[in-house]
Amino acid sequence: MPNSADPVRSQRVGGRGQTRTAPFDLAAFADTYEPRDQQRWSEVQATVRECVGRSGVVAYPSAHRLTRALTGLAVHCVEQGVPLDVERMLHPDRVEAFIASLGELKARSDWRADLYRLGRKLTKKAPYRPKLEVGRRPPHEPYTDDELAALRRVISNQGTPHRVQSGIGLFLLGLGAGLDGRWAPFIRPDQVWRTSGGVVVVQAEAPHARRVPVDPLVADDLIAMAERTRTDCLVGAYSTSSNRAYQLVNAIQVPQGLPELSLRRLRSTWIARQLIVGMPVPHLIDAGGLETTARLAEMLPYVRRAIGLPEWATERRP
Repeated sequence: MPNSADPVRSQRVGGRGQTRTAPFDLAAFADTYEPRDQQRWSEVQATVRECVGRSGVVAYPSAHRLTRALTGLAVHCVEQGVPLDVERMLHPDRVEAFIASLGELKARSDWRADLYRLGRKLTKKAPYRPKLEVGRRPPHEPYTDDELAALRRVISNQGTPHRVQSGIGLFLLGLGAGLDGRWAPFIRPDQVWRTSGGVVVVQAEAPHARRVPVDPLVADDLIAMAERTRTDCLVGAYSTSSNRAYQLVNAIQVPQGLPELSLRRLRSTWIARQLIVGMPVPHLIDAGGLETTARLAEMLPYVRRAIGLPEWATERRP
């Protein structure tokens, strides 16, 4: 299948202390995408770029994966003599025939899901079954200010220096930068610094490598911790364990009746706080390593509760 070079993504400009991240631009991505394998690309590029541009995806990883899948499907159609008409190309039977031709490719299930989602969006006649409404898990509720204060006191009073260090590190990275178990256990001290403009930032690595501005609520605490930490990572020694976050969180002893340490709740708290202070949504999607706006929508009830209603919504009509 065609493999793509990395086209326009959330762009990084400059070196350490100077890099800035631009919001992902789907239109620019679609217009400039070029696969590494150029075979038959000239025959399918117009259709691929048009469909990707209409897909509505909001982050580079989703757009990149969808474009690879769609390019493969379009080439498959050309080879089978199927016109590159959206209704015929994205017909579910044609998608299934293409997926079957991939053999044991690891990405096949993701590609099928992406193409089905695109087919439902762009086609009008293709016989897609209505998508079943699956009950979503309730969002992880943000911590209240009182819960955050209590949780920090508990972490600071753990029985060993290691548990204090790991607990505080997870707490500051989760609350300050929205980093959960995918990133927080692996952040090194040199991945935290203050820019020339005075903003404390964290450089998160894969998945979704990006630079995250730290919430001023804990920015000074995080930079101070990074400066005094002598271990490989802020939370202690480096580990390759896939359960590292669970192991560290599970070691924190919390008295009954107080909130447990949850990286997911800390991440929700960070997202809600950024919405409250008015971080632009494109910047928040990039900084949070998000692929859709679903998590943002889940936080809206908590944001409304925090900011209240504007005057124009409550003033009596004259």
